[in-house]
Amino acid sequence: SHETEQETVREPQIWRAFWLVLFDVFVVVWLVPFLFGLFVSLMGTIGSMLLSLLDAQIIGLEGLVSVLFILGVGYLLFLLALWVVDVLLAFVHWLIKSHAYAFGVASPKQLLHTLRAIRPQSFFLRRPVLSTLKGTLAVVGVFMIAASLVLAFVGVGGFNFQPFVREHIDQTETREVTTEEAWNLTLESDIGAITFHESTDDFFRVDSYAPDDTNFEVFFNDDEGSIHVKHTLDRQWFPISINFGFFTPQSSLDIYVPENVRLDEVSVSSINGSVRIPNFSFETLEVSTVNGSVVLDDVQMQNSIVLQTTNGRIELNAVNAESYELQTTNGSVNLRDLNSPDNPGGLIDVRTVNGSISMRNVYVSDVDLRTTNGSISYTNDDKSFVVNRLRTRSTHGSITVDVDEKE
Repeated sequence: SHETEQETVREPQIWRAFWLVLFDVFVVVWLVPFLFGLFVSLMGTIGSMLLSLLDAQIIGLEGLVSVLFILGVGYLLFLLALWVVDVLLAFVHWLIKSHAYAFGVASPKQLLHTLRAIRPQSFFLRRPVLSTLKGTLAVVGVFMIAASLVLAFVGVGGFNFQPFVREHIDQTETREVTTEEAWNLTLESDIGAITFHESTDDFFRVDSYAPDDTNFEVFFNDDEGSIHVKHTLDRQWFPISINFGFFTPQSSLDIYVPENVRLDEVSVSSINGSVRIPNFSFETLEVSTVNGSVVLDDVQMQNSIVLQTTNGRIELNAVNAESYELQTTNGSVNLRDLNSPDNPGGLIDVRTVNGSISMRNVYVSDVDLRTTNGSISYTNDDKSFVVNRLRTRSTHGSITVDVDEKE
């Protein structure tokens, strides 16, 4: 009787296999990208909170309120991340057993045992002391959040997080530059929103508003026709300063370029801060930022545009270039009015992991659009424009294209 039952269990279950295959599609298309985005968001939030504490100056009771709140929220988010990992491993364990049963094959016992062993729940069950400590710290975390909220409510702290921002100062560098030849600009910044301005003055000016330990220098090389702006934080062991957005004040770096000065090659590298460039003409432009958006408005290029950000959106409006290379890990890409039907660009390559791609009136011959988790939308008002090659790919998200491709 037992052997007969064992043989019945081992027989392939066609209907189970069919539904499992459909479920596998759901897992690959929706569940995996969702869990990936959730885990990345949680770890990014926790990391930002911890980095802000490392960069903090704790001042008085107001600083203590902010520390209590961030530590409490950070620890609870860490517990949530552990729970997500535990659920994911339990789900993989169930999925393997279900497939083995449906297809009538033996379950990989060693693999299943390993999955059970590495689950956070199993880890804490084998270590009662750590399990008790985890629960106690969870209660402490809730208490810390409650205490900080009560103190803020009665007027202590106010949640402006001012203790996490060192004293900011204004600095300015100016220099007259020749208009006979073009200049190349290189900019390195660790902190602050970067904005380009066209100026009616006769001199090149850079304004910095940043922590007082910021190394702010501007170098001019007349022989090479180059300008090098450095805006870096003085750190002996840690180069990043994280700002949540509601911390005040906000650091900034403003570049004022005389309207009769021509910039050919422009390279901008930023760690923490957005980059905005309106109403300029360059030969080539490269922008790279870790944490911040990149926005170009009414920019005319002779050659290429290369934009890259890890955490932030990319937005282009009324831009002309020969080629575009746009990449972001976590953020959307919005493109409007790029080139024209009479003067199309040669290539545009857009890639994002977690974010949508939206393009309207983008007239480029070779189009490559890819996203892992997000939708793709591409349409032009001029329906007569035909692209030479069009490639789109979205692992999880809709694709809507209203542009014809040359056959």
